[in-house]
Amino acid sequence: MSNYFRFLFLFLFSIICISTNLNAQIRINKIQVEGNNRTKNYILLRELPYHAGDQINKDSLIILNTLSQQQLFNTSLFLSVKVTPVFPLINDSSIVDIQIQVKERWYFIPKPYFKWVDRNFSQWWNEQNRS
Repeated sequence: MSNYFRFLFLFLFSIICISTNLNAQIRINKIQVEGNNRTKNYILLRELPYHAGDQINKDSLIILNTLSQQQLFNTSLFLSVKVTPVFPLINDSSIVDIQIQVKERWYFIPKPYFKWVDRNFSQWWNEQNRS
């Protein structure tokens, strides 16, 4: 009976070890940012939940990309944010590049400037005949 439990224990242990190794790991090779003219790259990169060189699960890549997109958009620096994974090598799916495309907001709002040429409004209205 003890041999049966020992065999069952080893079998379950090996199944658990194999199942944990089945979650494929992906290494982030580099992160490319496009479309930022004024915003520095380090401002964008500090909002991401991962960095270049990190190892993450292949299953969690989509979730982390969505989280990255939301965090970058919540900075209110950009009108649109798009985060996409790019697999540079076709035969090796364990390396991924992250491409981030942003469209920046305006940092200033144009404000019209008017200046009266005449002394006051009534002079312009009455004496200048509104011209």
